[in-house]
Parts: sequence; C-alpha cells; structure tokens
Amino acid sequence: MFDCAFLIDTAVQYDKDGQPLKDSYGVDIPPKESLFEIPVEVKSRGQNEFYKANAAGLRDGLTLVTDMGNYTGQQYVVYRGKRYKIYRTFMKNNSIELYIEERSGV
Repeated sequence: MFDCAFLIDTAVQYDKDGQPLKDSYGVDIPPKESLFEIPVEVKSRGQNEFYKANAAGLRDGLTLVTDMGNYTGQQYVVYRGKRYKIYRTFMKNNSIELYIEERSGV
C-alpha cells in the first residue's frame, strides 16, 4: 500500500557564543522541529520481526519503505497522525526500510 509520511527534522538553536539557547529561567529551549512529506510504501511486519521486537522490549509497529534520497538520518516520523520512533533502518537496492514503533512520551 502506498501512502505519505512526514519525517521530523530537529535543529537546536544556538546563541552567538555557540551555546544552546535558554529561556528566561535558564532552561534549554527545545529543538525546533520541521516536517517534510515523503512517499512511503507501508509493509506489515513479518512474524520473525514481530518476535524480535517483542524480545527487545519494543512495541510492534510498521515498516515504511521509501527512496534512499528521502531519508537523512531523522529519528522520528509522523504517520497517519501518530508520532513514531525510527529504531532501525535497512538499505535495499535504492530504497530504505524504516522500522518504526510507537513510544509513550515521544
């Protein structure tokens, strides 16, 4: 099945001295996030991948496949309104498989 997902780029903001920006209370300002849309093919997990994920303490998720040029090392993706952590990638020919899982607090 073909669909769209949004990779999340994060950028830490720095002051003129190269230190992370802080608010008026001295707390680091969270990284600025930007989303960009990519086309994906959605694949369900195989039985082997399901058991490996559970053994590692991960919740079952999905595999998104996209062109290698679309992915530049992002850690998070939004798919169908939910935010997922990319916990593993696998390169195959000119595409890359993004193994994603839902985590609380992400």
